Amino acid sequence: MDSLKLCLISSEFFPVWGGVGAYTLNLVRHLPEAINIHVVTMRRKIKESAKKPTTTIAERNHEFPFHRKNLHLHFLCSTAETFFNYLQFQLLCAKEIHKLNKQYKFDIIHTQFPIMPDIFVNTFRRIRTPFICTIHSTVKTQLQSIRMDMNFSRMDRSEKGNLLLYIPLKFCENMYLRRKLEGFIAVSNFIKDEFMENYDDIDPGKVEVIHHGVDVNLFKPLSSSTELINNVQLSDSRPTILFTGRFVSKKGVQVLIKSIPRVLAHIPETLFVFAGGGDFSPYMKLLKRLRVRDTNFVHLGYVRDSDMPRLYSKATVYAAPSLEDSLGIRILEAMSSGNPVVASRIGGIPEIIQPYENGMLIAPGDSTKLAEHIIHLLENEDLRKELSQNSRETIEKRFSVKVMAEKTHSFYRRIIN
Repeated sequence: MDSLKLCLISSEFFPVWGGVGAYTLNLVRHLPEAINIHVVTMRRKIKESAKKPTTTIAERNHEFPFHRKNLHLHFLCSTAETFFNYLQFQLLCAKEIHKLNKQYKFDIIHTQFPIMPDIFVNTFRRIRTPFICTIHSTVKTQLQSIRMDMNFSRMDRSEKGNLLLYIPLKFCENMYLRRKLEGFIAVSNFIKDEFMENYDDIDPGKVEVIHHGVDVNLFKPLSSSTELINNVQLSDSRPTILFTGRFVSKKGVQVLIKSIPRVLAHIPETLFVFAGGGDFSPYMKLLKRLRVRDTNFVHLGYVRDSDMPRLYSKATVYAAPSLEDSLGIRILEAMSSGNPVVASRIGGIPEIIQPYENGMLIAPGDSTKLAEHIIHLLENEDLRKELSQNSRETIEKRFSVKVMAEKTHSFYRRIIN
């Protein structure tokens, strides 16, 4: 097994754009060094902020976050968005995976669902190498979250694509699963249950729950009075509510924004910090419509992965009012950083957070209750400290990336044997 050759197919890698990218990066960083890892992915062009041009990973190799021997990167195409380039990537995978497998003789191929980058691989070419797939969500689950906030103007292109193309996407999902993959990794018990409910003909023994994990040595409580993030100075001098993630409706950005006037009525000096990739303009319009002053919020744009630990250190409270979330890597990062978290009682999040023990939960879409919990935490320092300590302990014991990588490695071994 020391000479294991792994092909890891992912539409995202570095720079990290979303949960799939963070998951892939974590695996590559923490799987045993002896494993030969071939990452098949796309170059991602990201506009870091309104003042910076769009860049690609090729222009930022000097910022690659770690060095690892036996790592090989195969970029098949480039993309600046999150949906319509997937088809191009899937078609290129059909051609290139066969070539790479013939050249390197992989022991196992690990892909992602429901993105299904390998959907055409075995449709056109027969590959005997074992395939496993990590289930991050399902097409049905994503549609349900989109329907919870049916504001078409606020949706990004990926959400519009999922909504308008639901029937063909569902057909592709069914066709993909007929291939009888050797194994599946579910990132939460919720996702496994959802997956098995929709595909009860799949052997449950093939589906292993391996929770997301984060690097507790990287994401940890930090102390500093000020931090400069994307040319914005953040200070401990005022209460700060942090939101991180792509600006898509399923992340519940609009729910947090609707809670702001109620919070400011009680604590006028509160600052709301929004960090992530995607189009923020629809949410800027909502902020203006609610008459939130420019002094009470800041939009950082995309924040580099290397800057995220420092950003979490500036949060008094971390808000994650998602409408759909299989588990939430950013929630795990915030908790590992010692942030008191208010999140939605949805998806796999209740597998992490126990109310009033290591965080707070609200019903999805409930901006009133979100505001009440934020106010309660801002006014109660002892509760914040208790939740902070307990959330850090939760991640150390149950959601560390070391545990995730060890379990994934064991799963590879079981499938191959």
